[in-house]
Amino acid sequence: MRPSLGEVLDQLERSRHLGFLGDGPVGDHAAHALELLGAALRVGGGTVLDLGSGGGVPGLLALLEPAWTRVVLVDRSQRRCAFLRSCVAELGVGDLVDVVVGEAEIVARRDELRERADCVVARSFGPAAATVECAAPLVRVGGLVIVSDPPTGRSWPEDGLTALGLSELEHDGHTKLSIFEKTTPTDERFPRRAGVPARKPLWS
Repeated sequence: MRPSLGEVLDQLERSRHLGFLGDGPVGDHAAHALELLGAALRVGGGTVLDLGSGGGVPGLLALLEPAWTRVVLVDRSQRRCAFLRSCVAELGVGDLVDVVVGEAEIVARRDELRERADCVVARSFGPAAATVECAAPLVRVGGLVIVSDPPTGRSWPEDGLTALGLSELEHDGHTKLSIFEKTTPTDERFPRRAGVPARKPLWS
């Protein structure tokens, strides 16, 4: 059984009190996350992977949509992943959710996760180039990568995206999101070793 919006918001309030969410009311975080997840439904559903899930936004909110039959929450922090597992237990959705702890660059090379997700979402994950370098290998060809843009926007050079197997799509009014389709398999070179995408970005 799927949780209600109120039940998920209760967990996100816990997350905020623990310092896992940014500034602002939980409702504002949820509203933006639901916009992101609405855009993700362009792919039709299936498996959605939240890269850098942190306090559970947007990943936990994906549980409200029946089209997402599997939700994968990835974070590097043992503490945050322990919190996410407690949320999964309290919401009774252990059959729908996998919580994966580890550096994104390492997780993206795991056979059971590489090029498996129908959609990868990333909110406040990190620098633009590092975000898509880590996200692209996790999504299947034909799937989507959706990134939440900061107020200053992001730069997405076509040649850099092509190297990762991605093509930018029209925003369809989602002005705070960047949406990419996976058009070709990601080269085995990517992602590079943990920490390298942020230290030596493919573009700046």
